[in-house]
Amino acid sequence: MLLVKQPYLIKYLRKKYNDSGTALFRDSNAFFALRGAFWDMLKDPELSPVLFVVDALDECDRTNPGLNELIDLISVSISRTAKVKWIVSSRPEVAVQAKLRNPVISKALIELDAQTLEAPVNAYIDHKLRALEGRDGYDTDTLAELSTEVRQRASNTFLWVALVFKELESVDGWDAVETINSTPAGLSELYDHMMDRIGKGKMHDPQRCKSVLTATCLAYRPLFLAELSAVAGLSTKINPRTIVEKCGSFLTVMEETVFLIHQSAKDYLKENFEDRLQRSGTAQGLADIGRRSIEAMSSILKHNMYDLDYGFKGEDMKTPEPDPLAPIGYSCVFWADHLFESGETSSCKRQLSDDGAEFRFLKEHLLYWLESLSLLGKVPEGVRSITKLLNMAQVGS
Repeated sequence: MLLVKQPYLIKYLRKKYNDSGTALFRDSNAFFALRGAFWDMLKDPELSPVLFVVDALDECDRTNPGLNELIDLISVSISRTAKVKWIVSSRPEVAVQAKLRNPVISKALIELDAQTLEAPVNAYIDHKLRALEGRDGYDTDTLAELSTEVRQRASNTFLWVALVFKELESVDGWDAVETINSTPAGLSELYDHMMDRIGKGKMHDPQRCKSVLTATCLAYRPLFLAELSAVAGLSTKINPRTIVEKCGSFLTVMEETVFLIHQSAKDYLKENFEDRLQRSGTAQGLADIGRRSIEAMSSILKHNMYDLDYGFKGEDMKTPEPDPLAPIGYSCVFWADHLFESGETSSCKRQLSDDGAEFRFLKEHLLYWLESLSLLGKVPEGVRSITKLLNMAQVGS
């Protein structure tokens, strides 16, 4: 975005790109290479004042590079030039707050605590109430009562307000106040309430919702709707979007991709995994995703998935519509990671034996799987994950 606003700064990035090529943007080295180019940009005498916005800093990965390196980058940029300012939002985690209170950042830090947020949250409530005007049952008296009840329960928490108003989207005005009164005030209690409602669904819907929530909670990246059936073990006859919608406010869909509504929702699901999602625990959940992925890949993978002519050039390849790899894109890249992270060494060794499902998959579909990784541009990731799996099996032998 900085380069879009101040394109002449591209010269600092181009210099590094000319030296390293596309490798500049690969793996963890990309952060450090881009950070170096960023430092050079800050030294440019023609740099115009710039404001960066970082939302949900607490959700940043703790890997390397991750949260610590990002906070260091913010700190150093502030110390190097007065032309750079940052707006950062974060939940009040002790670890994050401690890092933000280093001597350099503290001088420029203006905090908005819960009390300071009262006016913005109230403005947001007013905005959401106006959106209800004109709907059935939402007369002046109902809106006034809703305003009072929501403000008393919100505790100046934007997310709580957003979640309860999302609940009201499917509620008629004459039931709205009762809906708010039955909604717990705290976030954790609200998530409990949402899970209780899921548990009261029809027939097999509660288990389907739990399978989808398990998949989105344990997946290493947000899942496309097309991938959800394979990862969550849904029947191909079921529209995954329908099950996502039955998961209440836990999930949201943007551009065909399924996201948990907030990091706090993911934290809640992980902390209550055995009670709320799967009694056998996260290890079994991870193993189940790996197993389902193998089953889905075994049924879909074949020679020349994209019907490409021999001798074609990679740059000429166009993904067909519909993409036959779309349902198993996630599975192709991460199936081995899930089996490895499940920590089931003895089970892994057994599955990689002559009669095991993993062995049969590799024996029958190895070349097709490698071809799919190539088409997806994920060969390094796939090979790296299966190497970890094989090493674990050898350790257990």
